[in-house]
Amino acid sequence: MMDKQYPKWFLRADRVLVKIYRAVAYVATLALLAIVLIAFLDVCGEKLAKIGVPISGIQNYSNWIAYLHVVVVFFTCGYVTLDRGHTIVDILTSRLPRVLNRITGFMGLIFGAVTAAFLSYRGIVGLLPDSLRYNTTITTMSMFPQWPFVVIYIVGCVLLAISFLWATVRYAVGYVPAQMELGKGGDPV
Repeated sequence: MMDKQYPKWFLRADRVLVKIYRAVAYVATLALLAIVLIAFLDVCGEKLAKIGVPISGIQNYSNWIAYLHVVVVFFTCGYVTLDRGHTIVDILTSRLPRVLNRITGFMGLIFGAVTAAFLSYRGIVGLLPDSLRYNTTITTMSMFPQWPFVVIYIVGCVLLAISFLWATVRYAVGYVPAQMELGKGGDPV
């Protein structure tokens, strides 16, 4: 709400968090562009090989694309939660009384934070030690070790948990970023 005054520390913290999440989302955007480029080059190589040009597609292209999807998904979730997206189903909650809608919003954000924190915990105690100990790969045909993508998964889940917690703080104080108020984004929840 534009007319409401918020403490300077809150606005500063919100700005810093959004900048961090936006920077992480840019990394995910680069991964998405890499996926598009790899797929394009692979298709072009395959087509050229069919007409006799001594070029082929990209070796293990599907593994590259699968691994880059880990970056895309887990490095964008926190930003979407904080600045752009919805974490509850609006079609259901819009029909609820205001008080119940507010409770549902809080519960959805808290449930999201707990779930993301649990997933990161399981990644730290379950996935990461195994992938480091056994030097496992995601598929038997893969040339990539699994541990870097497990680390990306863990970092993404931690960032998502933090974004859910900050979204809960925003929701509690009634803060809606200016771009959301002006119709450039969705509701904070």
